[in-house]
Amino acid sequence: MNTELILKFVQAINTKNLQEMAELLTNDHTFNTAGKGSYKGIPESIAAWKSLFDTYPDYQFEIENQVHHSNTIAVFGIASSKQSNMQANNDTTLWSESVAWKILTEDEKIKFCQVYSSSAKSTDIRQTPNEPNNSKNNTVQGFGGVFFKSKDPKVLTAWYDTHLGTQFGSNTYHTFKWRERENSHKIGSTSFSIFTEKSTYFSPSEKPFMFNFRVQNLDAFLDKLIADGVKVDTKRDYTEYGNFGWIYDLEGNKIEIWQAVDEVLEAYDSK
Repeated sequence: MNTELILKFVQAINTKNLQEMAELLTNDHTFNTAGKGSYKGIPESIAAWKSLFDTYPDYQFEIENQVHHSNTIAVFGIASSKQSNMQANNDTTLWSESVAWKILTEDEKIKFCQVYSSSAKSTDIRQTPNEPNNSKNNTVQGFGGVFFKSKDPKVLTAWYDTHLGTQFGSNTYHTFKWRERENSHKIGSTSFSIFTEKSTYFSPSEKPFMFNFRVQNLDAFLDKLIADGVKVDTKRDYTEYGNFGWIYDLEGNKIEIWQAVDEVLEAYDSK
């Protein structure tokens, strides 16, 4: 039934049928966009979607994959639209980007929708430049991973499995699961990974280790660090299971910053 619900919702989006979209939402529905907008209730959420459609009248979303875990659904696909480019003599330009949705369902309706995007172009809906800044976006939330190099990762992971009870198995990473203090229903994870000595993943740092810190909003966090004069790598990776960036401390240690999509990781682990 959840698969049918998602298909109906996407069809309503692609046909711009706001009434049908509203009928598929719970009364307390929450819609969070990749552009940091958050909309509560059906009227406000539908108004946000209408604003998107007004800006991009031929907006389309094509589903590529769905991962279901209980009432949580991870939806992956491509969002696209033809937009009028006033800076290019009104030429029509086709844009598309990878988009992921986290959907929570209740009583065969959509209770929560969170959009994750490689950019905020299509989902920065009704966003105002004066929106209050959330201080949680500018602090690390905890360890997302601990990584170090080894002469023989396979032998070392087997030692950890045998003596410490980890479960690397045939992998070179082990994931520790935990629940958030303020939301015991939300599962998070921390990765313990062992790399080969020849790995360049920690470069340009010459240290044999690297830490990964979790944040709530990668772009907001890195933008603050840039403003503070911290050395921030220009590269950023946006994936279905999270957004990644890298910074360097005063001694040149490379640090990975991760905005996790725990629901996607949990859904994959449960398959």
